[in-house]
Amino acid sequence: MPEIVCCQTPPSRPRIAAGLSCLLAISGLSGCESYVPHPLSRDAVDAALDRPPLGELAQRYQASQHPLLPPCVIDPSDGIDPTEAACLAVVLNPDLRAGRAGRGLVAAQLIQAGLLPNPQFSASIDQPAGGATDGAVTAYGIGVDWEINALIEHNAALAAARADDRAAQLDMAWEEWQVACAARLAVVQAAWQDQIRQVLSQAAAGADAALGDLTRALDAGEATSLDVAAARSTLHGYQAQLREAERAGALAQLEVKRAIGLPPDATLVLRAPQVEAGAADSTLESAFRAARDRRLDLAALRLGYEAQEERVRQSILSQFPRLSLGLNGARDTGDVRTIGLGVSLELPIFDRGQGRIAGARATRARLFQEYVAREFALRADLGAILTELESLGPEIDSQAAALDASQSTLDIIERDAAQHLVDILSLEQLRTDVTDNRLALLALQQRRAELRVAFETESGSLAGGGGS
Repeated sequence: MPEIVCCQTPPSRPRIAAGLSCLLAISGLSGCESYVPHPLSRDAVDAALDRPPLGELAQRYQASQHPLLPPCVIDPSDGIDPTEAACLAVVLNPDLRAGRAGRGLVAAQLIQAGLLPNPQFSASIDQPAGGATDGAVTAYGIGVDWEINALIEHNAALAAARADDRAAQLDMAWEEWQVACAARLAVVQAAWQDQIRQVLSQAAAGADAALGDLTRALDAGEATSLDVAAARSTLHGYQAQLREAERAGALAQLEVKRAIGLPPDATLVLRAPQVEAGAADSTLESAFRAARDRRLDLAALRLGYEAQEERVRQSILSQFPRLSLGLNGARDTGDVRTIGLGVSLELPIFDRGQGRIAGARATRARLFQEYVAREFALRADLGAILTELESLGPEIDSQAAALDASQSTLDIIERDAAQHLVDILSLEQLRTDVTDNRLALLALQQRRAELRVAFETESGSLAGGGGS
């Protein structure tokens, strides 16, 4: 910024002008910001959308030191597993980057809360204009005053701003956690969709081969047109399910990329999640107590309540009458110079801060009830997840037993079919039963895997949740 110099004022110039020039110099030298443009240009947006190199991504994640996510080695060469997807999402997701940029607003409020109000400078000048002006001189007055109440409320305001800043950090970390878990869930869903696609692909291939066999048998007079039509219907049914599974798999892949923060055309190979134990072993009360201590959003709400407590205290302190102290100097037209001390005191006759106090207390009461509601929702969500997980266990066991039984029967019938003891249509019906049982089991296992990720998300801990 340009240099500002407080020059010596010539004796002929009034002293008020000297004071003003020096005041301007002091305000300029006290430090001021310069304007730096940051246009929303196409190049700037494209640069922000570009994915950084892999090494830089790993460094960014390690530097983030998220309180809930574990240390993670990001290595896409062998595929992305759910945990790697979660870590990538923390550093790449555009919504999270926007949220972190918005934290500057809370930091700015903290800076502002730490500042005391500026003293106020006043000046006046009176030039004799008529009457008995013999011997009269130009009169002037200079004063500086400052409001004392800022000191009374300063500690409470600063404590509230600091609590808000810590709460904003935890809110941002909780948002990162939710996005990371969404990426983790997307990988789990994509992996299960791939398994479903493989089963349907094998079933469609088997149905196509069976249709070919029945067509040849029809030509040889060993099958009927009804048999061929039934086989063709089975094939078309599998092909339709396969196309639907392929669409669902493609959408799941896109959802993974979206959750992580990758463009739709990015190359991404997913690695199947490990089979892990999970939430089914937890009781509701133990899970609730553990989650209550870990959940960053609850910690942020507690800090927000602490900040509001300080604001209630600040509103109580604001009842103190507004008091300003000032020092002034003056010269009248008779060339008499004076120096004085000024005090201004507000008389709290009508406004004693009743509205501010009532508003602060009402906000505190609302925050208390919001915290209670959040804990209530946490317990209810965990209860719903654990209840469904508990009911899924026997259902999965029953479906697995049904699959084993149908597969054993199919193995026996296939041996008989090799000796031409079973007709092709009956064999294909058994194969259809096995495929249906396998798809039903996969659907139940996928639901259990999704519930385990949901349990992780709610409890704030990667205790498992991608397996079958």
